[in-house]
Amino acid sequence: MGYRDDFYVVDNVVGYTGKIQESPTVYFESESEVGHITQVHDIKSNIGREAVFSREGYSATNTDEGGEKVRLLEFEGTDLVHESRNAMVSVEGMSSNDQAVLAQSIWKFQEVKSRYLKKHK
Repeated sequence: MGYRDDFYVVDNVVGYTGKIQESPTVYFESESEVGHITQVHDIKSNIGREAVFSREGYSATNTDEGGEKVRLLEFEGTDLVHESRNAMVSVEGMSSNDQAVLAQSIWKFQEVKSRYLKKHK
């Protein structure tokens, strides 16, 4: 069994960042929680399932923040908690083949990110 198999399920996939055919980061949301699976990252401890956290006070938006590149910014209240490397693409209207590509992250990456191992084993 993987970390939070009750949350990291196909029905909770809401979008992705990066290129879909190059192991994108896949974002998940339920009515009460959020998280993502990072498949590729230069920092090895940042690969895997994000520790799931409450949606209360959570917001996310694509913005260029005055720069040249649009990125996904995630906030808890007014605090920036995550700045993605890319903009998020919604699964809304996505083909079933592309949705299947995103779903692969669920079985490929079943462990919580190693930086969280002491907290969430």
